[in-house]
Order: sequence, then structure tokens, then C-alpha cells
Amino acid sequence: MNVLERARASGKCPPSLFLDEPKEGSFETAVAKVLDANDLVLSSGGSFLEDFKQLMQMASSASDIPSDKDTQMAILAQRRCIILAIVGATPSNNSSLGVIMQSGFLSAIKTWLDDILGGRVGGVDLLLHLLTNIIELPVTKSVVKDSGMGKAIGSIEKHPICSGTLNEAAVRERVDKIKAAWNKSVKALKEKEPPQAVVPKRQIDYSQSDTSPIAKKPRTEEKKPSTFSSLLKKVNTDSSATKTLNLDGDKSSTSAGKESPK
Repeated sequence: MNVLERARASGKCPPSLFLDEPKEGSFETAVAKVLDANDLVLSSGGSFLEDFKQLMQMASSASDIPSDKDTQMAILAQRRCIILAIVGATPSNNSSLGVIMQSGFLSAIKTWLDDILGGRVGGVDLLLHLLTNIIELPVTKSVVKDSGMGKAIGSIEKHPICSGTLNEAAVRERVDKIKAAWNKSVKALKEKEPPQAVVPKRQIDYSQSDTSPIAKKPRTEEKKPSTFSSLLKKVNTDSSATKTLNLDGDKSSTSAGKESPK
């Protein structure tokens, strides 16, 4: 059973997205390199990442498809459908899933989503399929932010492909599931990250001022908060900023404040 037949038989792909012709020999070969031998999930090890990148390129461009434009777009939709089904069926603890998530997979999905909403590749069937298969992705806050998928997901419900259509309820249901699952994933993966040392703000300021030729110790003003308050009052009332700073800088001198009688 070839890749397309396995995808059809799995029931994980909408039948409307499959084509009988033309045959997809080169694409099937590329899929086989990243596919587990026993199941429709990602494999691991070897040159997996490079093979997966090649597969994604074949699903992102129609340059290798010798056909008319409509057929090219239909084939791209079929390719994306199969990849989404494979990734969506892969368990979250599969190491390969983590690898592709850190290698820009979600950014590619954002492009596919834009193609759907822009009416270029696929329609509502591919949209529902895409949303279904990204629900359980092990996303982090940075991955979601960098890909732009957070805002994209939030905007789907107002798009004409959803709003006021017969598929609105189905789309909204999937969007809600994505939001809930991704929030949970972000929190879970954040808890697994090793704690980072927090450098006190005062120490950061000190290290920065230490490299300056006019560095000053920041503790002088903290010991006497009243001095700082009086300084602020004098800055607002005194016409000479230089005299005010001299008062603060040399508290032992009484002549500095008497040089210019008011």
C-alpha cells in the first residue's frame, strides 16, 4: 500500500482533497522518508529534519508539478492535507514533533492558512482539516508568537469563510479547542524549562554604570531619602540647575548655597 492509499485508508484526510490523477510518485517517495514504517506518524532519527524540510518545500511550491494552475493548486492542497494528517496523528512525546516545531513548522502552517483564507490553495475542507490537526501540537509561547499563528487563529471566526456560513459552528469549535490546548501546552512547556537566574535590577544598573567614566555609586541617595526629596523641590524652584546639583554633591559646604543671594 503506497502513501496515498495509506492516507485514504486512515480516515484522517477529507476524501474531497484527494486526486486520482496525476500520480504523485516523487511526493510519495519524499513522504516515505519521514513516515514511520508501521503507522501514519512521523519517524525519527537519521536525516529526518532534512527530509522533512524537502517534503515541506514540495507542499509549498508547485514548481515541480507539470500541469495547469488549477491542478497544481489541487495537488498542493492534497500534499498539505497528507502532511497535516501525519503531523496531527504523531504523539506529542515523539521527538521528531519537537524538532519540526523548533524548525519553523508553525510558520509554514501560517502561510498555508493565509493561502486558504486568500482563496489560493484549498477551501473550507482544508481549513477544517488544518485546524483539527494543529490542536495538539506542543507549542511554546515563542513559537506561537514568532509564527504569527496566535493572531491568525483569532481572526478566522470573523473571516467570510466562517462568519455566517454553514461551517461557522465547526470552525468556531476547532478554534476554541486550539486556544484551550495551546494555552495548556504553553504553560506545561514553560514549567519544564530550567529556571533562569534573575539578576537584580540594581546590579544591572551598576554593571552598566561601571563602564562609564562618570560612574557613581547608586546607594548614596537611598540612605537619605529626604535629601532626594529636597533636591527635587529645588530643581523645580531654583533657576540654576548647577547650584542645585552642587548642594547635593557637597553637603558639608555652606558657602556654595550662599554665593547668589535671592
